[in-house]
Amino acid sequence: MESEDGASIATGTDCGTNAYGERRSNQTPVIGFHVTLITKSEDRCEGTLHAIDPYDKTIGLSNVWFYGAQEANKTASKNVTYQDFAIFHFDDIKNVSLCDKPKAQAEAPPSNINGAELLKSEQSFPKENKIFGEKLSLKRSTEQLILMSRTLRTTLGSQGRSKLIRTTSGAAYTSSSALEILRAVPKTDPILDMMTVRAERQVTECGDGATTVVILTGALLDAAQNLLSKRIHPTTISESFQSAAAKAEKILEEMSFPVDLSNDALLNKMATISLNSKVVSQHSWILAPMAVNAVKKIINSENDSNVNLKMIKIIKKMGDTVEESELIEGALIDQKTMGCGAPTRIEKAKIDLIQFQISPPKTDMENQVIITDYAQMDRALKEECQYLLEICKKIKAAGCNVLLIQKSIPRDAVNELAFHFLAKMEIMCIKDIEREDIEFYSKILGCRPVASVDHFNAEALGYADLVEEIPTGGDGKVIKVTGVQNPGHAVSILLCASDEYDLDSRTRCFKNLTKTLAGVFEKKALLPGGGAPEMEISVKLRSLAQTHEAKHHSWRAFADVLELVPYTLAENAGLSPIHTVTELRNSHTNGNSSYGVNVRKGYVTDMVEENVVQPLLVTASAINHASECAQFILKLDETIRF
Repeated sequence: MESEDGASIATGTDCGTNAYGERRSNQTPVIGFHVTLITKSEDRCEGTLHAIDPYDKTIGLSNVWFYGAQEANKTASKNVTYQDFAIFHFDDIKNVSLCDKPKAQAEAPPSNINGAELLKSEQSFPKENKIFGEKLSLKRSTEQLILMSRTLRTTLGSQGRSKLIRTTSGAAYTSSSALEILRAVPKTDPILDMMTVRAERQVTECGDGATTVVILTGALLDAAQNLLSKRIHPTTISESFQSAAAKAEKILEEMSFPVDLSNDALLNKMATISLNSKVVSQHSWILAPMAVNAVKKIINSENDSNVNLKMIKIIKKMGDTVEESELIEGALIDQKTMGCGAPTRIEKAKIDLIQFQISPPKTDMENQVIITDYAQMDRALKEECQYLLEICKKIKAAGCNVLLIQKSIPRDAVNELAFHFLAKMEIMCIKDIEREDIEFYSKILGCRPVASVDHFNAEALGYADLVEEIPTGGDGKVIKVTGVQNPGHAVSILLCASDEYDLDSRTRCFKNLTKTLAGVFEKKALLPGGGAPEMEISVKLRSLAQTHEAKHHSWRAFADVLELVPYTLAENAGLSPIHTVTELRNSHTNGNSSYGVNVRKGYVTDMVEENVVQPLLVTASAINHASECAQFILKLDETIRF
């Protein structure tokens, strides 16, 4: 085996020993045998040959001893260091040969190598150094990211596959979400952390496209390595990628088309396509229309581009099937009534939300009250009873029969005696409303939050036809409010599932889908799907690259990377990727910009006619995030360690 410049990778001496002490007479190193590796900088190391990867052109050694330069090794061995695992690229290797196991290795500490350590490419440094720098090799620093992008390629599209994730505790679950997989992978390199942050930002802004960001970022860095081998400076590559991304955004805007926000069929189709690549794809028929209706209900007709997703309240309940999920024309409160004989069903409800406590007040300073006889205790209890009764009478006098109480930390929001008085007055009491939910409930119920009992009056009340406590899966219960007089651009969603993992997955996918739909209402523009936008950008960038000599190589590389999206879609669908991409490229060259890979029919079709569309914001944001991440990494040259 040889590296690209002819350096010997698999030549050696006439004998050696493997990890079990067995001797072998052969000139080719074999997995498990001890080898001596000499780099092109004349540094020598010895270790056990653990793996040879011809695809990534790397060699992995375990139980590695580093002896430094060969000349220095003849005179002293003070700088000998040990490392559990190390990876070497073929381009950095001068020679690999078999050797006998040295005495120093026999005394090496035990090594427990796990999957995360196999990806490490960093060497040990003397502990006495508090701060030191390490020159970054682009190949080594981006190795994990490129490997992760290749791994996640199989999850792209509606025909993508899921990954089985095993946690350190032994639990296992499946996921096709790039962000969830990135979060589960042990981070052994800060560059992988950067990629995770970019994927999180993509999901936060658009709700979709994280897989595309990871795939394109890894492919851009892989292309950058080839450009660096042509003696192109990293700054030139970074600036060219930036200008190519800016041009790509303009091309996307030119090929986009306006969307009719009243066309529910088109919006439902787009939402269903977005869910097809998720773990909840089999339930897209119920979740997609629900998300579309929820987003449309919270839109202000005066400013339909401003979508406040906080006005969609999602209540999760475990025990029921997904078919029990529903959009409520009113409010859902994830609490139970407080009992004590109070009603659990109120018709023609008058509702208010209070932010003061119905409990005995406390002093501002910590102190003690000493009671010496029963008369004093009786007097204290009567005063407390009278204080609470006066508050409850004021609430009843205003006509309120459903009372929501904000959660209080300094003291109890309401005590048992107050519950008793409210129950006697036929007032339904619901406590522990979170502070962040105050705006939602006051808006959807049409009531005004009251901070003091002195300001409690009929004008602050909201109205609803019915407030009732309903059972959900298992022993769970929620409060359902229907027939709200003035919903105020807010809506409630009840999501159900049979187990906790399914419930969390459906909730996450539903929230991301609402973000995607919010992007549609913000930009009011759609693009054809099936890899059509990426191919259109690729074709036009190649044409423009001919007129930009300084950016010619980088723009062509950027164009090649974008073709990876339709290539992967075809590959995951079981089609011939080369034939499909060639046909798609010819279609776009002939001016058919809306043509894409139809994974259902198995060939290239007009995706707009098939109603396979995607939001402009998702695609544009994914390309920008991938380009920015690649640019940032290309400008790194050294790691500073503390």
